[in-house]
Amino acid sequence: MSPKNDRRAVTLSISMTPELSSEVSSRVESGLYTSASELLREALRLLIQTERNRAGTSQSQTNDDSLSSARFEEASELMDLGLEMQAEKLRLESPELSSADVLARLEELADTQEAGSGLRVATDRLEELKLK
Repeated sequence: MSPKNDRRAVTLSISMTPELSSEVSSRVESGLYTSASELLREALRLLIQTERNRAGTSQSQTNDDSLSSARFEEASELMDLGLEMQAEKLRLESPELSSADVLARLEELADTQEAGSGLRVATDRLEELKLK
């Protein structure tokens, strides 16, 4: 028989504080568990399950953070595209405007328009925009 399929009980000797020993005894005496071994097996199963849940939650949080980061990047790219489109529209409507004038108009628009609840295009983002 291979070791994996060998489900025979292994005897362990453990040391614990008098307080923990008293907790084990009171639970066994109350009838919640038939033996100290049964209680400790159940406690170990719960510990393993809790650790696995924590690991899953940690991985889930990492996934959520990655998703949030990707969404932010996507929104940022869309805002840049919107600015470029506004700049192009200004250039077509008023071909005599210099790049500095277009930038000034975009800044005026940013001061008067909101992209959502308290969100506005930052002036430094406008300055980063490469105008032709």
